[in-house]
Amino acid sequence: MPRLDAIETLLRDLKGGDEDNKRVAPVFTALAAYRQAIAVLLSDWEALRGTGRQILKSERAALSAGTDLGGATLTEAVGDASSLGATLSRARIGLMVVTWAVTALGLAFAVLVAVVFGMPVRRCAAFARDLSLGRVTETLIAGGRDEVGVLAASLREMARRLGKWLAR
Repeated sequence: MPRLDAIETLLRDLKGGDEDNKRVAPVFTALAAYRQAIAVLLSDWEALRGTGRQILKSERAALSAGTDLGGATLTEAVGDASSLGATLSRARIGLMVVTWAVTALGLAFAVLVAVVFGMPVRRCAAFARDLSLGRVTETLIAGGRDEVGVLAASLREMARRLGKWLAR
């Protein structure tokens, strides 16, 4: 969590214009979703640890009562406790695997969001660069109803008009 806070602080401290802020906004959204998933996972982990402690206390009490009644020997009780320890150890390893899987999925989601939102902007920038070099083409493949779609439509219209103007 401290690393997420550091990354978020670093991103917020970057000085940029509105366009940069719009491009970084999905990353903040992904970070918030990732932070929420980690909080839920940590909460579940604490609940599981508490349940494990309760199970261990109950088993110790049962073993103690059984020993008092003459049912179990100390060796059997130690064997049962070590079996429980092994089970809890496997559960801990399983939770660590789940934690890493959630972390990897969160990072993959953040990268996917950055690529999906960044690709149309890069296409518009390349198209504008071609226009500035005098290459008037109408092959900008970017669309949508958001700001990037409006930008792409404006760039295509500008290229069309420049083409007509240069044809005269």
